[in-house]
Amino acid sequence: MSAGYSRETARWTAPRVPLWKAVLGRAIVVLQRLGFVVGAWRVLVVPGRRSGVPRSTLVAVQRFAGQRYIVAGPDDGDWVRDGRAAGRGILCRGRLDEHVALIELPLDARIALLSEPGALAAMTRRRDGEVGPDALPAFAARATIFRVDRC
Repeated sequence: MSAGYSRETARWTAPRVPLWKAVLGRAIVVLQRLGFVVGAWRVLVVPGRRSGVPRSTLVAVQRFAGQRYIVAGPDDGDWVRDGRAAGRGILCRGRLDEHVALIELPLDARIALLSEPGALAAMTRRRDGEVGPDALPAFAARATIFRVDRC
């Protein structure tokens, strides 16, 4: 199922996440909140863009050239839109919370960053399979990359 408006049901639909991914994600969030560190995952908490209610999601923070980045792939999830609107969030790892600024990189900065040697492999692993240098501009145009700075 693809995302979009359905005339038959008269409502918006979103692509469904497989059940095992949803259960695993919730389990990792609960373990992180209990103080257990699970892999390289971090919980990003951002205020909702309309309600202001804190929303949490799992993210993988990538380090490259002394900076931290979050690559949000081509499907703009709600957390991406919330992060854009708020421009800030809280990164949680175990019981440690860090207030951060989320700075979205413009297209030219994304292409320049992904063109750096070693950045492409670090930023795009587990995203869209293998992304080669020839597909770099197309991937950079579809993906959202946030630079994470400490507040």
